[in-house]
Amino acid sequence: KGGAMTFSVLGISLALVKVVISCYVAVLNQKALKKDSNPFPVQFSALKVSWAVTSFVYMIVKDGFMGDWDLFGVWSSRTMVLVFAGFILKTLFNQYLLKVLDAIWKNISEAVGVILVYFAKVVFLGGSFDAAVFNAAFTVILACIAYVLSKSAGGKKSDVGDELNPVHYPELQTSLLAATRRRIRGC
Repeated sequence: KGGAMTFSVLGISLALVKVVISCYVAVLNQKALKKDSNPFPVQFSALKVSWAVTSFVYMIVKDGFMGDWDLFGVWSSRTMVLVFAGFILKTLFNQYLLKVLDAIWKNISEAVGVILVYFAKVVFLGGSFDAAVFNAAFTVILACIAYVLSKSAGGKKSDVGDELNPVHYPELQTSLLAATRRRIRGC
């Protein structure tokens, strides 16, 4: 059976900071992608080239000058291909979602990706299914979708309000007394 889960204030704090930074950067990327008139492949390349240069400099400083110059640890060629190909595909799809939709849908897609990776681990790598982990990831997805739906419904009037609005009933616009007099005179 699975191990016991422990509560870590530091772990939860770091996770919250990661989510806040990720959402903020996604909103900034969304604004930049929608504002720029270049085609998506050009935008994607510009973002990722600058990202790659920054990451490379960070890796050289952290693992090189401040470390033991073992930049890739015990990575095999298979690990490198899987990590880089997976990361390139993930970022390509995420950036495209930012360009076409918005930052919330990008985060929903990442949450769905977490569930898919979890199921792949359980099915293909012999991991054990933990309902609490699945429920936590699924709750995040449902919360994001509820937020998106609440935003889209904000500008719409309620159906009850439309039914109670007298403008929608033109036959009630005329005076009932005048209509009754006309009926009486017509008899």
